[in-house]
Amino acid sequence: MQIFGIYFIISSCIDLIILTSAQANITNLAFVHLFTLIEFTFMVLFFRACSQWHASKINFSLLLWPGMALILINSLFVQGLDVFSSYSASLVAGIVVALSIRFLYHTMDMEEAIFLGILKKIVGFLLVYYAVSMVVIVFSNQLLTIPIEWHRMIWIIRGMTLMALRIMVGYVVIKYFIRSQTITP
Repeated sequence: MQIFGIYFIISSCIDLIILTSAQANITNLAFVHLFTLIEFTFMVLFFRACSQWHASKINFSLLLWPGMALILINSLFVQGLDVFSSYSASLVAGIVVALSIRFLYHTMDMEEAIFLGILKKIVGFLLVYYAVSMVVIVFSNQLLTIPIEWHRMIWIIRGMTLMALRIMVGYVVIKYFIRSQTITP
């Protein structure tokens, strides 16, 4: 849960930097590339920590290091820091969706402890957000060909989904801490 909390804070800060720079008409694509790498790393580490809740094991190092290398190669040589990292972001979203489904599948019949219930909710929220995000990001290059109003509307919907995710995760975590404070003498 600490890994997710750190990710949550870092992603919020980077989102604020990206938003502020966009409003000031400053190119923010390098931050988007950096965020993609950070997001991938933290999500893989989060799901590695979550995997202790079920018997199915995978070697997350075999996912983490090649994934980081592919993101760096994409940022430096394929799409560059002056282009939206749609390839890397699609990869991250697809991996998070797959890891979310894997976790939920392997824990669906388990007797639910309070903490496992919280993890399932957070992973469910991640699944919804990254599924929506993946669709938008996969087609982001084609979105440039549609009218700008539609283009903005699609990105606003993605942003609203992210905001809803953050509110729901915050609510679940706060509710957990309140509950654990009332249970513990």
